[in-house]
Amino acid sequence: MPGQTLHKIMFAVAQFIAPKVGTTEGNRNHTNNRAEEEKLIRTLITDQSKLSSMRFGDSNVGKTGCEAVALFNILAMKGRPKRLSDIIRHLEERQTLVNRGKWGTNPFELDKILYDYGLDYEIMETLEEAEEKISIGDIFFITVWNDKKNPFKGIHGYDSRLIRDESTGELIYGVFNRTYRNSPERAGSLREAVNQGSYIVGYLIR
Repeated sequence: MPGQTLHKIMFAVAQFIAPKVGTTEGNRNHTNNRAEEEKLIRTLITDQSKLSSMRFGDSNVGKTGCEAVALFNILAMKGRPKRLSDIIRHLEERQTLVNRGKWGTNPFELDKILYDYGLDYEIMETLEEAEEKISIGDIFFITVWNDKKNPFKGIHGYDSRLIRDESTGELIYGVFNRTYRNSPERAGSLREAVNQGSYIVGYLIR
């Protein structure tokens, strides 16, 4: 997979070549999403595939809204809950979507969203840096290529928290929305949390 600089160039170019989501479209999406989230969302989200009726640019949350879902979970865990519909609209307004949402969100643009929401964060540019910096209790967000050898299979972003299992004493990663399940997954290491993908970038939330 490409290095960090090439990653940034690739996402910036892909983001630039497509027209942005306009105000009329964004407002239409927001109205739809407000109605849909009342029926769908009750707690932290572990399975975005159930949210295909919520719009995300020209796509939908079920297909490409993983970054919005991760932001929703992170804000809730930090005691600053926001509606998913409002987060999506903010991502659209801040022009972070790639190919009008069909390719998700530019992961290198999420720092400005975290800043907008008043969250302290630290960028983790490599998997090794993330392994070194993440401590027990920390909440973080990572983006990975779904397939190390085939970038056309897209990217996926999800949030996690490093916790200690009270029954065994072992450190585990509680991973939200990685493979779309009804509850958070457990991973014994950050590399296991990355799964079969290839690390792109991460954000440690302070």
